Amino acid sequence: MLARLPPSVIPNYAIMANDNPRVLQLIHEMSVSMYAGSAGHLDLLHTLGLDSPSVIFAPSAFSPSSCRVASEIADLIVFANSPRQYALIREHAPKARIGVRVRAPYLSPPLNGYSDKHYLAASPRIGMPRSRVLEWASHPAGHAANIYGLHLYPGTNITSLDLLFGVDGRPGVYDEVFSIAERLPSIKVLDLGGGMPSTFHYPFDCPLWQDWSRQLSERIERFRREHRSIDVLFEFGRAIVAESGLFVTTVLDIVEDEQTPTLVCDASMSMFPRPYIYESASKDHPVCVINSDRSGPAKRYVIAGSTTFSGDLLHTGALLSEVTVGDRLAFHNAGAYCASMSSRFLGCMRPAEYLLTQDGLLLDASIRGRHNV
Repeated sequence: MLARLPPSVIPNYAIMANDNPRVLQLIHEMSVSMYAGSAGHLDLLHTLGLDSPSVIFAPSAFSPSSCRVASEIADLIVFANSPRQYALIREHAPKARIGVRVRAPYLSPPLNGYSDKHYLAASPRIGMPRSRVLEWASHPAGHAANIYGLHLYPGTNITSLDLLFGVDGRPGVYDEVFSIAERLPSIKVLDLGGGMPSTFHYPFDCPLWQDWSRQLSERIERFRREHRSIDVLFEFGRAIVAESGLFVTTVLDIVEDEQTPTLVCDASMSMFPRPYIYESASKDHPVCVINSDRSGPAKRYVIAGSTTFSGDLLHTGALLSEVTVGDRLAFHNAGAYCASMSSRFLGCMRPAEYLLTQDGLLLDASIRGRHNV
């Protein structure tokens, strides 16, 4: 997928999608820069020696301690969320290249494909509005000469390119950062965040991604032709790792019901939280039985965890051939925002993690002290 990106777009990996050290090492070997959204993840990259050639750091807030972590990174681009945070970074991490986060604008009336459920970026806690950035940059203190780049978080699961690029003369979300960069010649980097839908629903060779690549390339080239050269970054998380993972659990019991029997497993929503958080999880994570070749008519099951929490449901209507106690169930597309979102809630240990090599070897990738190894 990365090889098919337009040459004008530089990919970086959002490590919150999957922060397993072995996974990070593999992605780093692909010469992909890392994006960290918290001081903990920034410290993890530094500890693992994965903080070069460069790291992008854009949390929603900074403290002196997180700035001290940032000061230890040799090649760091930091995006501040406010003028106060900008000053804090300059004080505690003076070697960092500092940019600012730009708030995605509300678009009214909504464009086609806009959804309040999926487009969440116009929150006042993320970034400064365009007018505030330009006002602050023109301050007599001369901020405009020091702003290295701009960061945009457009939203999540965006399926309307009109939202990003505009339509019928109305500007899109991307125009917000390009228009600021036109006014501020110090800017050398535009980080357009992520926000595109998952590749297991929209493969990278589908028309949506192809049109996105074409329109973004044209927008970058127009800026370079009319203004100056600039680097454009894009953050990938799920698109890189989601389809690489399975979540595997064993059926411990079957509770019969007049309508839909329930499979009780040796897992819980604290180990595999996406079905509890997202309504789309049943579609995002199809499930199958992996240790049985039984055939026959499919039957619908509820799949539940083994705790007493009422919301401990992993699937509310899985269609499977006959299942028996001891069967192993595999949930697909579990490589992103699954293990990295697991917790000790309900007293459950986090699940062990393994890597399957191209040679068929199963390597223990669990983190000691964090997993039930």
